[in-house]
Amino acid sequence: MPVATAPPARQPKQAAPTAPPQPPAPSRTPDAPTAPTAPPATGGARGVVLHNISWSLYESLLEAVGNGWPHMVYDDGTLEFKMPYAPHEITSWFVDHFITAYCEELGISFVAAATTTQRRESKRGGLEPDQAYYLQTYEAAKRITEMEPGTYPPPDLALEIDLASTSVNKEDVYARLGVPELWRWPDDRFVVLALAGDTYRERETSPALPGFPLDRLTAAILAFPDTPQLDAIRDFRHWCRDHAASSTSPSEA
Repeated sequence: MPVATAPPARQPKQAAPTAPPQPPAPSRTPDAPTAPTAPPATGGARGVVLHNISWSLYESLLEAVGNGWPHMVYDDGTLEFKMPYAPHEITSWFVDHFITAYCEELGISFVAAATTTQRRESKRGGLEPDQAYYLQTYEAAKRITEMEPGTYPPPDLALEIDLASTSVNKEDVYARLGVPELWRWPDDRFVVLALAGDTYRERETSPALPGFPLDRLTAAILAFPDTPQLDAIRDFRHWCRDHAASSTSPSEA
């Protein structure tokens, strides 16, 4: 009979290697920018929003971009970028040309600051208006080219064309910067806001430009493109001349 043999001894299982301990994930510092978000785009507008942005980073971005596009709004750590689009720019063109024509024809001295960045670190705010004008403070504003950026006086009148959604409260930023008057364009109409304390209140007419015909400006914007821009501004200049001839010209600021 064959001799029985013992089965081979089973080798002990080797323990699976354990992963080395992982260092704890670094915690986010309060000043670390968060991932950008995009506010809802309307009318062709495009925007990006960053949070937890320091003032020094905001100023560095201003230096890199310069005074132009994209427009930036800084509101106490929140930074919004907006790019141009046709309806916004055409509306801005109408406002600027009508205000310029009105002042020229009626002999009102002004400094047009356009989209010059207005900012104050102490107010934790900064932005570029769609248009801006020095009227009552014309004498001081004549020397604006000699001033350092960030020290410009607030314009007497600023324009915000509200054709797109936004993630920041621009009105609050304007108020903190001390801009006395703000024109807004929501829903195909102008809203005139005058600063009272630290908030804006709606007015029927413009304190900075008494007598300015907002109804004519509104009609010209809404009539485009059926009425070309050239025809609109030419007709408005004729109206200004007739108005100046039939009334006493306002005194210069």
